Amino acid sequence: MRVSWSLFLIVSSLFLLSVYSEEVKVNTTTTAAAKTKVEPKHPPVETLKSALCKKCKCDKFKLLLDCSHLGLTEWFKVDEIDTLIYGSIAFETIDLSHNNLTEVPAFPNLRVKNLLLNFNKIDKIADQAFLNLTLLTKLDLSNNKINNNGFIPNIFEGHYSTTEYLPLEYLRELNLADNELHKLREDIFEHCDNLEILSLSRNGFKMFDKDTIHAIEDLHNLKFLDLSYMQLSNLPHEILHASDSLDTVVLTGNLFKKIPADALGNSINLKRLNLDENPIVEVGGDSVFPKLEGLEYLSLSYMSDLKTIGVGAFSNLPNLKTLQISHNQLLTTISVEAFASYDKKNTSIVTYPKLENLYLDSNNLKKLDEKLLYNWQSLQQINLNNNTWDCDDHNTWLVSYFVPFIHNFLGSSMTRNIKCATPADMKDKLVYEVHVQTRDSTVEGTSGGSIVLGIFIGIVVGIPMTFGVLLILRKYRNNTPSVNYNRARFENNFDI
Repeated sequence: MRVSWSLFLIVSSLFLLSVYSEEVKVNTTTTAAAKTKVEPKHPPVETLKSALCKKCKCDKFKLLLDCSHLGLTEWFKVDEIDTLIYGSIAFETIDLSHNNLTEVPAFPNLRVKNLLLNFNKIDKIADQAFLNLTLLTKLDLSNNKINNNGFIPNIFEGHYSTTEYLPLEYLRELNLADNELHKLREDIFEHCDNLEILSLSRNGFKMFDKDTIHAIEDLHNLKFLDLSYMQLSNLPHEILHASDSLDTVVLTGNLFKKIPADALGNSINLKRLNLDENPIVEVGGDSVFPKLEGLEYLSLSYMSDLKTIGVGAFSNLPNLKTLQISHNQLLTTISVEAFASYDKKNTSIVTYPKLENLYLDSNNLKKLDEKLLYNWQSLQQINLNNNTWDCDDHNTWLVSYFVPFIHNFLGSSMTRNIKCATPADMKDKLVYEVHVQTRDSTVEGTSGGSIVLGIFIGIVVGIPMTFGVLLILRKYRNNTPSVNYNRARFENNFDI
């Protein structure tokens, strides 16, 4: 009885095991089939014949989809998105600028590199809006209504990476100019580690709080920073310190009354700097540029308060190549020592930058000193037009040497609007013409004077010489013996 019962248990167990195995096999087969099931392919779309390209301009050569200036208030429809995803043209640039869009949704998977959303009414951007634009390089969100409430880090989230935090890996340029931002969240760019170009222009920051400073400091690959027209009167010293790659800073149209030397001094690799349209009265004294050995381009133009370029203004810029000081209506003075850099151990050693391009047009300059630069001949371009140049004897170097040098060696076109303002009899005359007239009159005067001088010398020297010759001849005649001369006679027998 025990054997029978044991046998029954064994047989039952084997039966149940076989049933279970069969079910597992069936389930496995079903799962495998489900996994290998092929989704139906979307039919190919001929992009140029699509509704999308009837609404927008499609350029297959530039890979450009231009939907700008259409007054759009809604995003792409389903069939238009299908065209973008499955179409025969993989657009690299999508231009949706100058429309009336108010939101940015999450984009589908596209091969877009340049996305232009500027000049809309955007005030809301979806989380992970650009997640599927894995090749996105340039994003222009300027001239919208983006404010601090909706501008959060999740907007820029990208895909997982082992080295960075959900980065938009290829994003290099971000334009946020002319929005309604007043500060930045500390972590706003945590997904944009590779950003190289950033514009915050025309946002009313007025000052930078700690979070904003940290946000910009975290951009270690930044090369170009536009902080123009932000109502800034002060620049924190650490804000330009983080990136060793930073080579261009634009500070145009702010409220700086002095050169922000502390902040600029931390940007050791700066090459280009624009300080136009700031209320700086004098560059010099306690408002000079710090040591910026790499700076090559500097612009100080359209500064309505600027009156003086003083001693040492540019002495810490040894490699400056282009200087633009234009359209400063009150600027009358540039110190002869503005560029001079004196050796600390031996003040008799003075160095100057080798400028290649100098633009001093449309100021109120009257004179230019020869000693302002050591080597004027290094210049390749110069503009002295539309100043109030004095053409009297006190400005001889400019009139008689420098302007002729420009005319003859750099090009006559560069002297066409260099005009005299004083004295009154020379007003509005070209400086070069004044030089030519002065030169010609000098030559004529020299020629006439030579003739008079020659006559005078002839009289003074010639008369004594004449008397001397006569006296010698008289003396010679008195000492000579007399001789009688008879007419010769020919005899008849003279043989010839």
